[in-house]
Amino acid sequence: DRRSGRTPTSRTGPEGAHSGDWYYYTETSSRPSGQLYDLVYTCPHGSNAEISWWYHMHGSSIGTLRLKDGVDAVVWSKSGAQGESWQNASAIVSTRSFTFQAERGGSYRGDIAIDDIREVLRSIDWTESKAYRQKLTTPSEDSELTPGTRREYTT
Repeated sequence: DRRSGRTPTSRTGPEGAHSGDWYYYTETSSRPSGQLYDLVYTCPHGSNAEISWWYHMHGSSIGTLRLKDGVDAVVWSKSGAQGESWQNASAIVSTRSFTFQAERGGSYRGDIAIDDIREVLRSIDWTESKAYRQKLTTPSEDSELTPGTRREYTT
């Protein structure tokens, strides 16, 4: 769900967005254990992108947050409570599309939130061997992403 302000359940979820007014989160009240929530994105600048985001995993029954590439390979994962503040993470995604997948823990105190999902733009330096390496450019050149598809389902 897209949300502004704190999540409805006490002692879980953030007090508000990491920045701005809105963030995405999993509402785990009245849902079965193991329920999955997907947010699907597409990188506007192609594959092999570095994705940067902020996540919030506070509560007594936090499940798992995963970043999966377009062929469902997990490229990043965190499980369990990660404290009361927003945490920053990044990973390289080899495909153009990717999915954030949150898995519900054992009870309603397991809201997981994400915010400020960005594609870190890179420049390419050619070496004499004509192989290339990618180098980060300034953060002001990052591209903020919005989800294309939201899914909620039980396995």
